Amino acid sequence: MKKLIYRWIRRKQDKLKRSTDRRYKGIWMSDTPELLNGQELLAGDVLFCGQPQVNGGKLTELIQNTTDGVYVHCGVYIGDGSVVDAVGSGIREVPLEQFVTNYTYVAVTRCPGANEKRSEAIIQFARRCVGLRYNRRGAAMVPLREYLNIRWHYNLHRMRRERPFGKSRRIRAGGNGYFCSEFVVQCYIECGYIPGEQRYYDARCWSPTGLAEDRFFELIGFMSAGGLMAVHPDDPHLAGNAWVLTPEGQQVLKERKKRMEKQIEAYLLQMP
Repeated sequence: MKKLIYRWIRRKQDKLKRSTDRRYKGIWMSDTPELLNGQELLAGDVLFCGQPQVNGGKLTELIQNTTDGVYVHCGVYIGDGSVVDAVGSGIREVPLEQFVTNYTYVAVTRCPGANEKRSEAIIQFARRCVGLRYNRRGAAMVPLREYLNIRWHYNLHRMRRERPFGKSRRIRAGGNGYFCSEFVVQCYIECGYIPGEQRYYDARCWSPTGLAEDRFFELIGFMSAGGLMAVHPDDPHLAGNAWVLTPEGQQVLKERKKRMEKQIEAYLLQMP
């Protein structure tokens, strides 16, 4: 019965995401995805996590099935080799190395509107949150809230009615706490990148996979002890192009890049 329920949920989620152009299989136009080290990260980068290294059991199964995605967690890098994230025991600050080794791979993403001022605001807010409790009720409700939020804004906007959720709150009562993706969105509300009065990016309405699929953050690369082959073939940032993870795909992309560079160089030489 549980498998039937999960299958129904995933089918509903997938249908909505495809109908709203959030999920598709396209042609990979970027360079080969890169494997990163800690020195290449910037404060404010958001880390999306794949399967836990140690079997996550029922919790991992629940997250992946109810959100119809591969990501089970996310956190914010705050510089100096540290990550702040929300886990069952509460919001914590942990070393980047410890954070990464807990998962088969981590996708490193960056906000296109990142700057020093916003990064500093994120660092200050994240450190103020350390010690707050985990928002278990919010985490349990997020698959439904996310589904309704996307459905309302993309499919029902023509009704020109106001969404039945409250405003995205810029200041939250400390006792409420956050779940992982709620904490990430709230960081970007606090730094002023997401306007507090808008309603689409309500922090309560986003799962890790949903946030990644919304393309709010740009992929910088992956971190994994197992290399690129450890990346899940259905990773949202690959848009169905798992072949880029294979040696053949990586070689094709390198050759394509070289050809493009030669063409650009030849074009510039012809210019007066």
